[in-house]
Amino acid sequence: QLGEALHRVLEWASQPGQSQPLELLLSGASQAFGLDAAGRDQLARSAGAILASYQARPFFDPAELLWAGNEVPVAIAGGEGRIDRLVQRRATAAEPATWWVLDYKLGLKPEAVPAYREQLRGYVAAVQSLQPGEPVRAALISGSGRVVVLD
Repeated sequence: QLGEALHRVLEWASQPGQSQPLELLLSGASQAFGLDAAGRDQLARSAGAILASYQARPFFDPAELLWAGNEVPVAIAGGEGRIDRLVQRRATAAEPATWWVLDYKLGLKPEAVPAYREQLRGYVAAVQSLQPGEPVRAALISGSGRVVVLD
């Protein structure tokens, strides 16, 4: 439930024109997913860390994005997947406009879980098939706000 609540808060927080205070979003998600006090505290820590993270900020800043979607369904080998956040970042001096497949994980070292890497490889392949010839990258965003880019 905590993971789903985190996804919901980040989805709400990243909606265009969203102006509600984070505390209200946290309260709504906590109630919707029946979190106890410990769960509410962890949700507040993780959502706050991700949204305040210097590494994660470009994936939530509308000024840096050409396109953004949350909970994006994609066809993958063996069925359907759902990308936590898919964005196309604007070109920079260092990188062309690039699609980013982002997956939220509460753990502090999500890159240590091979299944997460495999999941993202499937999502990257799905986006590449939808956006042929365009760069597609992937990253895990941990509950501490750390962004782990997968190559």
